[in-house]
Amino acid sequence: HITDLFCDLAEYFYGKKLSQNTKVLDICTGSGGFLISALRRINDNIENSEEINENDKKTAKARARKDALIGNELSRKMFVLAYVNMLFHKDGSSQLCNHDGLKLSEEGDFRNIFKMDDADEFIDKGADIGMINPPYDGSEYDQLQFISAMLSYLKKDGIGIAIVPVSNQGISRNTDKAGILEKHTLLASILMPPNLFWGPCN
Repeated sequence: HITDLFCDLAEYFYGKKLSQNTKVLDICTGSGGFLISALRRINDNIENSEEINENDKKTAKARARKDALIGNELSRKMFVLAYVNMLFHKDGSSQLCNHDGLKLSEEGDFRNIFKMDDADEFIDKGADIGMINPPYDGSEYDQLQFISAMLSYLKKDGIGIAIVPVSNQGISRNTDKAGILEKHTLLASILMPPNLFWGPCN
């Protein structure tokens, strides 16, 4: 329900449906949930499109599998899980990286994936949509750093969506939030219900 909500929000604020031409990025992919939901939404949109004839729908879906999804995961175990999970969901061609999304490596980073030499090129060539659920494990980075990094990989009019603990809204984070808002525009802030991740399995 969370990943589907992100797709709904992306389409609403992006002003159009996700398609084979949309680039969706998750810099802390985890098990790949956001990318899998984005691909499912793209496939549904292609299948239900009246602008694409039946013969071209298969080609459009193949293009989406090849080019639309970009993900990164630091944990080697989670990276393998994301890869297998996406294979299981009939993807298998996504551009997945296994490195620190906040410390760009020289090889296989997002700049190389987007074929860019300079950060300024992201204005025109970056991702259209960014979706993240940053780790909350008390690592050396915090959630706002992940949000800032994700936003830096988006096109000028790209849409970034993140789900973070409500503690990030505290006054103590105002300096960090101000830094993000110097370069980006906050379109909405939604307070999620309690125990959002608490499902039947728990």
